[in-house]
Amino acid sequence: MFKSALVGLATLALATVAVTGQSPTAQSTNPPGRLDSLAGVYGGPRAAVRDTNGDGLDDSVAARVIVPAAATSEDVEAAANIAARLGYETTALTLPLVVTDAEVTSPADVALPILVGRDNVFVKQLAARGAVDLKPLQPGQGLIALVSSPLGGPAGIVVAGGDAAGTLAAGVELAARLPRLWNMTGIRLDAVERQVAGFLDSKGAGGAAARVESLVVDADRRGIASVGVRVVVPAARAARALQALADLDAAHRRGEQERTLDFAEAAATTVTVVAGGARRGEVAVRRSGLNARTLTPPVDPDEFAPEPNAAGVIEPRLAPAKAFDLANTY
Repeated sequence: MFKSALVGLATLALATVAVTGQSPTAQSTNPPGRLDSLAGVYGGPRAAVRDTNGDGLDDSVAARVIVPAAATSEDVEAAANIAARLGYETTALTLPLVVTDAEVTSPADVALPILVGRDNVFVKQLAARGAVDLKPLQPGQGLIALVSSPLGGPAGIVVAGGDAAGTLAAGVELAARLPRLWNMTGIRLDAVERQVAGFLDSKGAGGAAARVESLVVDADRRGIASVGVRVVVPAARAARALQALADLDAAHRRGEQERTLDFAEAAATTVTVVAGGARRGEVAVRRSGLNARTLTPPVDPDEFAPEPNAAGVIEPRLAPAKAFDLANTY
């Protein structure tokens, strides 16, 4: 039922190309600058949705979701969920939101390409030139990665997995949780960036500009496997920044500094240090203690369970609820 509903939705979006005759490129003009963080996907001048008339309300979808010509059902589900989120974020839009890689005739004109699926032609090209690395992904793992000029134009986003299930898991993260890290009331990605920059500043490696550029999720585990943060520091402070991060990871292994870059729903914060335009190194700061994500499935069985009434009884009409998705919208 779920797959059928999503396939129908995505098919409608794809078919709109033929019905409307419109190009699969965004219609809005590109403002100056570029999207430089996953924290800004749904808000800001370079976001997936934009305000074109200055009234304070987003009224255009700049992004286009691009799937493989021979998309798997998981690719279609991921694309449909992302398209639904884009529609939710705007007061108006121009179809189609979802197109195939074979239908993109002017790649550089796409204002914000969201490339879905490991068999996507554009994703394969990015992997071949080292712009994204899918090789470390295990079965069930998915990657959301911000990529500079993936189609020769503005920045874009890759949503792909170690397999089809991983692609779907990454699509759900992008569609349902950003700009939060995981929980709907939890920390935002921009707060993660501020904490990384603040920590380095406290260690004498100040001046860092931190941006969340990637997330790795697991289909069968709760939370984030890795938050990828890129920090740009003055060249003279690069070594100090790397050492401070390595020392923090060691402290976490001893159960110390538990309030520093220690996010409850992330197994690791992987920080890449850049200075002088060159990559100087990478440190994975692992979460201290036993992460809850190692013990629970992607959705806590009690997360959607009803609360008992005053007598401590769960009424039959409030039977344990299922997770919300497009299959049970109505």
